[in-house]
Amino acid sequence: MGSGTGSNFWHEGEDGTRVTVIKASDKSVVSNSIDLTNYSETDVKGHFGKKSKIAYKNGATLTGTASTYKYSKPDSPMPRIISNGGNANITAIKHYFCSELILRKIAGLIGADYEKLINGNYKLLIEPIAYFTFNGQKYAMTATEAALYDQKLSGKLRSKMVSLTHQNLPLSLFLEASDLGFPAYSGSASKPQSDSNIISSLGLGIVKFKPGGEDDDGGDGGGSSTSAEYRVDTDVITSVTLSADNEINPDSPAKVTFSIMGGTYTVTNIVIPEGESQLVWVKWHTPSSPQSVHISVSASKGSLNTSSFTANIVSLDGKDPPDPQANDRNDSFSIPSLPTNTQQTGNSWGVWSAEWYPVWVWHEDWDWIEDSGSPTGGHWKDNGEWVDEGYWNYSFTNYQAVLSAKISLLPDDKVWSAKGKLMPSAYGVKISVTSDMTSPAPSSHITGAQTAVSYFPEFQYKTYWRHLAYSAGGESSSFQFKNNIYSTYNRPVHFTPLWFPDGKYTVYAYLEDAWTPAGMLSINLNDYVTIKGSVYDNWHIGPKLVD
Repeated sequence: MGSGTGSNFWHEGEDGTRVTVIKASDKSVVSNSIDLTNYSETDVKGHFGKKSKIAYKNGATLTGTASTYKYSKPDSPMPRIISNGGNANITAIKHYFCSELILRKIAGLIGADYEKLINGNYKLLIEPIAYFTFNGQKYAMTATEAALYDQKLSGKLRSKMVSLTHQNLPLSLFLEASDLGFPAYSGSASKPQSDSNIISSLGLGIVKFKPGGEDDDGGDGGGSSTSAEYRVDTDVITSVTLSADNEINPDSPAKVTFSIMGGTYTVTNIVIPEGESQLVWVKWHTPSSPQSVHISVSASKGSLNTSSFTANIVSLDGKDPPDPQANDRNDSFSIPSLPTNTQQTGNSWGVWSAEWYPVWVWHEDWDWIEDSGSPTGGHWKDNGEWVDEGYWNYSFTNYQAVLSAKISLLPDDKVWSAKGKLMPSAYGVKISVTSDMTSPAPSSHITGAQTAVSYFPEFQYKTYWRHLAYSAGGESSSFQFKNNIYSTYNRPVHFTPLWFPDGKYTVYAYLEDAWTPAGMLSINLNDYVTIKGSVYDNWHIGPKLVD
């Protein structure tokens, strides 16, 4: 286990899995997590509740709990999950968690309907758990929790249990294709991994219930991406991962240089302990026109996960709906389902720092001093000196960011017959989207949300959309419709179609471009007005007056 002792050890076979149901469309957690193990783990005293890897990715913090550790022992024993040497039987693990018998048992434990669980709208997130003794206390930890805990301890867990917590545990399960916002892993399967690499990429498996559906996370600009997609005229954060096989300390720190559109951005004074890694990033502003931008990255020390990638700069303008007409019809219209884009409401990342820990040691340097008056003819004198044989003590500062937002859809102020959210068709609606980026990180680490796009039911939430007008104040943002060129009063509205049937008229909005070093945050939003009648109900032709 590295430098394990009688107070720091693991028995092979003491493993398990944490299972969580995830909604495929927006990656949201829709169940309580359950821990499964073949063993009786009643002596576990240290654990962190049952948060999933997605919860930590979304900004949840690692928090110890004094509550009794709860787990379930499956009737059909699980195959070995963690194997000493990293030789777990992945085929057996896949077969186990993809069998109908086991999935029905999991559904029952979670409290889910089996048929609903496997209907294609959900995925299972599977995380390996190790049960081990550290500093004399029995713990239960997923790979992600072990890495987060090691960061809090500035590497003390790794120093004692490296072969378990940083090799066999995280490498027991990892993705062959990116999914749920986590990248595919193609690195070494037989070397200890850094805390950052474990948190971002290791210690997880995913069960899905229909073919295809792999997510391509290359567009978030973070982690190991070799491509990215950004919007025009936007502040973005581009990041890479710098790993250190040998200690990078303040005496000789590393620097990483980004070359973007003829400009050079250099991040200096980077320190990383041996065997660890860190995200390194730059905040920059994209050009005002669509184009492809090549980005190259170099480091003075350590190794980068990528040295170049291509950023595709796109525009969301030019898709405004056409002018609605009084004779428009859509007799076959039916209310469409609301779309759901990839949603990521929280991220976490961190930065290494180092302070010198002095250890003063006296170095002897004896000389013989001749003295004719001395019986011995002289004496020995120690001309030594105190030498500082200290070391760099590293600490990891963890940051989180959480994006929140609200949407309000109301009849326009010019709709004189509206009552609250009730209005006739063919009048305009106004929209308000507000967002807040909450984080203790410096402003150089984050941006507020900068892009919001609204979609409409009469176009099946596709074909046409409105790119909302944006205003910002720090990490807070607000959005509304741009002035409508077809509005008599030049109002910031969208006109509902005359033919829209009575009932809810729901507008969907996607909020994005809230950037962190660990990637982009985004939210799905929607709100509605209720249609009753049409504009014709507000007007009539009066009787002809006869002299």
